This record gives sequence, structure tokens and C-alpha cells, in this order.
Amino acid sequence: QILNKILELSEKHNRELYALVSNMSIAIERREVLGRIACFVCNQQEASIFFSDNYDYLEPEEMRKVLLEKVQTTHIKSMVVTMGEKGAVYASDDGESGYVEAIATNVVDTTGAGDAFFAGVVAGLTYGKSLKESCIIASRLASSVISSTKAVCPRFEASEFGLQKR
Repeated sequence: QILNKILELSEKHNRELYALVSNMSIAIERREVLGRIACFVCNQQEASIFFSDNYDYLEPEEMRKVLLEKVQTTHIKSMVVTMGEKGAVYASDDGESGYVEAIATNVVDTTGAGDAFFAGVVAGLTYGKSLKESCIIASRLASSVISSTKAVCPRFEASEFGLQKR
């Protein structure tokens, strides 16, 4: 399978993989794969599906606590759960966890917000930023997308996010 080959190559070449799953049934069927992913990003509803519980009513601090416990008991290295206008929570298996507020934005169209957020998390982590710093970058990117009629990220320089070439 393609996924197995990608995982094999990433491990062989010591490269981290990041995941944003568009079909949660795949993630549920392949739970063992998430233990080999550096960071898994999903929204609150998807987290409810993945962990077979209802998190829709949870506020960020409650979601952060649940996520930390779930990450540590399911052997997921790190995970971020977006919560729309409430921001995002993050947790890692080493005990790091937190919350990043959403950026107040004039919402025009939410198309592409999740993809932009994911891109921000990956960019931050790739450049060695913490989960918190990466979520802050992700929030800025998602905010820029939802305040525009274009479902693409505006062009930013890496330095605008404090990212320096390695």
C-alpha cells in the first residue's frame, strides 16, 4: 500500500510525517498508523468521531485536558484539535498541552481554513517551533484565509512567522 510505503520511507530517512485526515473512517481503521505520525490535526467533531465520544459541548480547557489524556493513552505523539472561533488545543505524549485563541477576524468564507491551519502547524514544527508556536502560526494562516474570498493563503515570508532557514 501507498501509506505503508510512505511510512517506511519516512522512518528509513528519519523524516517526520504530519497528518490531516479528510475521512475519519480511515483514521479509525488505521489507528496504529497515528503512532508513527509526528502530529495529527483534526477538528473537534472529528476528534469526537475518532475517540468515540461527544466533545462538541467542551470548552477549550476541558478539551485540552481530554486531549492530553487521550494522546497519552493512545500512543499518539502529538495532536491538535481545532475548535473554530474558540481556537485550538494541543497535546503531546510528553505532557505538553495548551490552548491558542482564535484570531478575531471578519469571516468571509471558511473554505480552506482547516488546510491553512494544518499548513501552519506543519511549517512551524518543520522549522523547530513548539506546538504552541506552531498553532499560533496556524491561527494566523487560517485567519488570513477566512477573511478573504479566495480559498488560498496569501503569500507570507517565513520570517514573518519567526521562521528561519535551517
